Amino acid sequence: MSASGPASLIGSFFRQEPGEGSLAPLPFMAGHERLRQIAAVWSDGRCLIARGYEDDPELAAEIERLQQRHKIPQALSRRSGTLQDVAVAWSDERGPASEPAIGTLKSRLRAIFAEAAAAGASDVVFAHDGVVCRVWAIINDAKLELGHPLCADEGRQVMGFLFHSKVDGSAQTSYQRGEFQGFSIRAGGAVPLPSAVSGLRCQRGPHDPDSDHMYCRLFYRDRLDGGMTLEDLGFSAEEAAIFTRIRMARHGAILLGGSTGDGKSTTLAVNLALQLAEHRGELNVVTLEDPVEYRIPGAIQIAVPTSGSGEERAAHYRRALMHFCRVHPACGMVSEIRDADAARQVLNVVDTGHQVWTTIHVATANAILFRLLDMGVSAPALVKPGNIRLLVKQTLVPLLCPACALENPTARDVPPWLSRTMGGSGRFRFRNRTGCSACLSPDLPGIAGRAWTGYAGQKVVAEFILPDTGYLSKVADHDPIGAWNHWLNVLGGVPIGSRIRDLVQSGEVDPFDALAKGASDGDGEP
Repeated sequence: MSASGPASLIGSFFRQEPGEGSLAPLPFMAGHERLRQIAAVWSDGRCLIARGYEDDPELAAEIERLQQRHKIPQALSRRSGTLQDVAVAWSDERGPASEPAIGTLKSRLRAIFAEAAAAGASDVVFAHDGVVCRVWAIINDAKLELGHPLCADEGRQVMGFLFHSKVDGSAQTSYQRGEFQGFSIRAGGAVPLPSAVSGLRCQRGPHDPDSDHMYCRLFYRDRLDGGMTLEDLGFSAEEAAIFTRIRMARHGAILLGGSTGDGKSTTLAVNLALQLAEHRGELNVVTLEDPVEYRIPGAIQIAVPTSGSGEERAAHYRRALMHFCRVHPACGMVSEIRDADAARQVLNVVDTGHQVWTTIHVATANAILFRLLDMGVSAPALVKPGNIRLLVKQTLVPLLCPACALENPTARDVPPWLSRTMGGSGRFRFRNRTGCSACLSPDLPGIAGRAWTGYAGQKVVAEFILPDTGYLSKVADHDPIGAWNHWLNVLGGVPIGSRIRDLVQSGEVDPFDALAKGASDGDGEP
């Protein structure tokens, strides 16, 4: 017998002398076939459990049942091993892996997505390496392991179940290993999504070596609190006043830039709700969204169909955008500009005297119009006076818990260049990952606690450009550096990085979080 690997574990822990009992593990109760993948229990009290599954509630209940029936002793000789060790222990008896019941798959997915949603995760990630399927949640840009890994068979079944629960009409008809596939899942279908989640947008494909992964983007079904203001989101009174002037003008395009999870949709929804309230609900407001995230009372909200391949979804979006343009809303919102055609149609609506709010993925406010130029939008359409009213880049930064923030970080050194990059005295405050009574909450179990311990919440930070003719002339000349300098030196612009560094110097933001949000010393770049 080999001196290393699973065989050595079987040879040492599970070797028996003649007459000591059966070498085969005890069978688990019918319907608990999954337990054969994570544990093996013998009548003499030996118990092998795969690492990470020691506290599995289903396993604990089954062990208790076997003890109550006197199949195994009360005192067990427990050992931890790998999933491969468990497979070897069952190798003579288990036969082919059993298909998990649909109810079991739904139970696993319900727990996974409920915990992720409770933490405000943007994505849930499944990664199958042929041995186990690891599950992560992406929260506040951090990739955190979500529970223990799934067994190999269970992981394959979970990923396959998600794929086959996709919205009807998808061109992706079969789950194909080695292929890149995208699909959507809506609430109310086979997948038991939390009430706060309206749907998933999934992308799956291969990765080395011979592995498979699936990313599931969560879309939340949020409601705006009555009377919510922009100041509630973290905007200053001065910034809120800029939005107020834009709302009252009711013409031109307002473009919000940022990345996924930067709060752009929330800012748009709050502005539209305020705009409706300012006009006593008598304003014709239409939104085009993929999917609808916030319910805005009084607005007609159009959800773009999400079925089909990438090309089919793009066609759905174009048709919905044409419909949006033809109904001529006084004010409207297009959730995202994805290509030149969408940008041109939005500008056509604006050109006829209407107002449109929309978003685009960029790193800076100055990059917005130049990104549209790169897409193929003509400069004359962008620089026509009055067409572009406001350019904004925003992000969300986590605020330190003031009660337990640290003067020195734990488990990491402070590099000497950090003080120079952040400016100020260099006396910073850092996140306390242990937390305190002020930031620890029983309402944040599991992964939510790991993600948010040491924080007091999030704050929106933004930079604004109100384009004048001088700025637009730089856009017409395809001169991003000239436009950046005009914004800084003539319009008095304040880059978002500078605003975040101010929060670091006041002790409200961890400098390492600030770096992750773009607060470097490179604010001279457009």
